[in-house]
Amino acid sequence: MGNDRSDPAKLKRSIGLVGMVFYGVGTIVGGGIYALLGKMIGAVGVFTPLSLMIAGAVALVSALSFAEMSRRFPASEGEVAYVDAAFGWRRLSQLVGTLVILTGVVSAATLCAATGGFLLDITGVPALGMIVLTAVVLTAIAAWGVSQSVAAVALVTILEVGTLVVIILLSADSLTAVPRLLGQMTGQWDQLEGAALMTTAFLAFYAFVGFEDMVNMAEEVRDVERTLPLAILISVAITFVLYLGVAAVALNLEDREALAQSNTPMALLLPPDHTAGITIGVISILAGLNGALVQIVMAARVLYGMARKGMAPGRLGAVSTATRTPLFATLMVGATVLLLAVSFPLVGLAQATSFIILGVFALVNLSLVVLRRREGGIPWLPGIAAAGCVAMLTLRLAAL
Repeated sequence: MGNDRSDPAKLKRSIGLVGMVFYGVGTIVGGGIYALLGKMIGAVGVFTPLSLMIAGAVALVSALSFAEMSRRFPASEGEVAYVDAAFGWRRLSQLVGTLVILTGVVSAATLCAATGGFLLDITGVPALGMIVLTAVVLTAIAAWGVSQSVAAVALVTILEVGTLVVIILLSADSLTAVPRLLGQMTGQWDQLEGAALMTTAFLAFYAFVGFEDMVNMAEEVRDVERTLPLAILISVAITFVLYLGVAAVALNLEDREALAQSNTPMALLLPPDHTAGITIGVISILAGLNGALVQIVMAARVLYGMARKGMAPGRLGAVSTATRTPLFATLMVGATVLLLAVSFPLVGLAQATSFIILGVFALVNLSLVVLRRREGGIPWLPGIAAAGCVAMLTLRLAAL
């Protein structure tokens, strides 16, 4: 890979396995599970763990494909390189890159706007001012350096994951009720609506999304061919176990309707205390900021990688000699995030990105199918992953 320090055109390889796992868990957990758990329980009740398992299975098989692709093509443009290697169709590769950047930018803008509104309730400062401040500060951190960005993500990840662990540990006796919950599932099986289960699994899937952002850090990871695939799988496994544990605790709560109606359902899982809501609210804000920072970093790396391949203006492929980050790409992403956050209602766009992400996943899995077939292998696992993505998309569209 060469000596990064002697070549100012190279990104800095400074992230190890632990850093990447923190980065991965941080971007997967994000703010998703904090807001979505109550909605899932409200939709399918005791079958929430089953929805999580379906979503987790779809995410895991795709994560295996991303892990293998990251080993084969350790490039910051990630999905663009994978599709380009498999199909060799430049326009398709550019489209994939554009879609990946779009999901990152819109997600970051949505999180910035939501955080600005939440901070308005706490500080009284106009939401517009808080949105601008949020976007500017996050862009500055992303431009400052990848080590600083990963450190910020790791710090918030400790708070996010720590809160989930505390909830599970404080309610450890709830885990002994798992056999009872299984009995309830069996007894209510004939009442389960397949459409509701798949709709909830579709919703739950986005509590697992985020591992794909890890591949865009490939040019900044030490021993990338070993570290990155391992970090992806560890991150998904940690998240899956945490989600199932918290779901078991939540289902043991007598007033499940309160969980479904609450904007901060996790606060109901902590011991009764007037500070619980504030604590979860603050951590939810930090989780949102964490997610937005990861999306800005990811989108800038894809834009940088596309520029290096001649698929975007060359200036966006330049790396700052001072920060060792793709400065122009980061500033462009940050400016776009800011513009969207202050200009548009993004709920509909954010929902549309969910469909786009599944489409990108399907293409990445199909790319691995093509590459394995080309090598004479049997691509059954990526084939299953691609079929799972398409099936989830189809079932969700049918439910609309």
